[in-house]
Amino acid sequence: MLDVNEIIKWADMEVIKKGEKNLFEGVSTDSREDVRGKIFIALKGERFDGHDFVHEAIRKGASGIICEREVNTQEKVWIFRTSDTLKALGDIATGYRKKKGFKIFAITGSSGKTTTKEFLHFLIYPDMKWGKNRGNMNNLIGVPLTLLLLKEEEGAVIELATNRKGEMKRLCEISKPDFGLITLIGKAHMEGLGELEEIAEEKGWLFRSLPENGIGFVNADDPLVVKLSSFLRCKKITYGMKPSADFYGRVISVDEKGMKGEIGWAGTAISFETPLKGRHFFQNILAASSAAISLGVTPSDLKERLKNLNPPEGRGEVLKIKDIVFINDSYNANPTSFQAALEMLSVFQGRKILVIGDMLELGEKSFEEHYELGKRIVDVSPFKVFFKGSYREAVEKGMGRETIEFDDPGECADELLKILEKGDVVLFKASHKVGIEEVFKILKEKLGSQDVS
Repeated sequence: MLDVNEIIKWADMEVIKKGEKNLFEGVSTDSREDVRGKIFIALKGERFDGHDFVHEAIRKGASGIICEREVNTQEKVWIFRTSDTLKALGDIATGYRKKKGFKIFAITGSSGKTTTKEFLHFLIYPDMKWGKNRGNMNNLIGVPLTLLLLKEEEGAVIELATNRKGEMKRLCEISKPDFGLITLIGKAHMEGLGELEEIAEEKGWLFRSLPENGIGFVNADDPLVVKLSSFLRCKKITYGMKPSADFYGRVISVDEKGMKGEIGWAGTAISFETPLKGRHFFQNILAASSAAISLGVTPSDLKERLKNLNPPEGRGEVLKIKDIVFINDSYNANPTSFQAALEMLSVFQGRKILVIGDMLELGEKSFEEHYELGKRIVDVSPFKVFFKGSYREAVEKGMGRETIEFDDPGECADELLKILEKGDVVLFKASHKVGIEEVFKILKEKLGSQDVS
């Protein structure tokens, strides 16, 4: 419950109209949700304006409205006016987070954020009642809403994402993390963030924001992350593939059955097996394991739980359908994650078929990065490459051969059904907006699926 007097104290708002109830059931930014008893915050976006849905929210039972424009209503609801509804949302979340005293473990980086978040939450949840972001609630809207959804939890593992300068600083101001981990610095969101050094500067706000009694987890294998660790005022824990790291590990083997590896720290070592089939997952495992052990998980529990790790949806899922292997890595793409996906593909035997598309938000580097992608694709000797998007020509020049262009997911699925044979391996990969996952969904519906991930 949110008290009206607390909300007025937390956020810079003017009370325009007083309502009947002084306690609110929560916050909503979507009038399509159940808004009864909640405060509806009218956010403005590129494709929507929440002010257009204020009266709908009131009709559906909202007890309060936070807006930037005048609202006329006869209903007995609270009306608050502010110059910036997005800032108000963040300020309310910050006040709530301080009041409840949650422990916050924040994770950011150019790649592997969601996977590391999911792995860490899985490893600690049996012992610690912590929450996490739902879906992609990792931005200036999603993070505040995630905090406000926490009730009886002791803390939360929260992914922080940014594609514009200044967003990470604000996300840290809102969430006030106690623990922080930067997975890596790579070529992602270059259109909004700039070159690698500028991306590092933006991500580095997480380490700048940690309190003196916090802990910063540092990827010792990434020089840019190591450089960012100079911002830390608190305890530093390193993880990496070299024995000099506080938590160090090595991959023993990776094949179609899964991965075997070792992790060592402070005179302790475990060997483990996991069904994950991509070598790139080891870095996520090492990061999450170092954090889990530091938060109190025992070595024996860690080893047992690693046996049951599975990737988040659309991030390296492996399914076998009628003796054909499908790798669904369609949630998003940048040069770093695409390289990891191709390496995962190479683990499997059989004809390789790629259903891929544009990597977005690379700015002036777009053509160059897609050309380099084409060169890397050659290394997996693909049987066929289906491509959707604007940078097909760049990929083809890098490959030195043509791809099969498509726009309609259904037509692509039909073409795949004509050529697929037992033993084939199909990779789905592109930035989320390209919509490659639709091809995967259609094939699943037509073939039926058996999850072997």
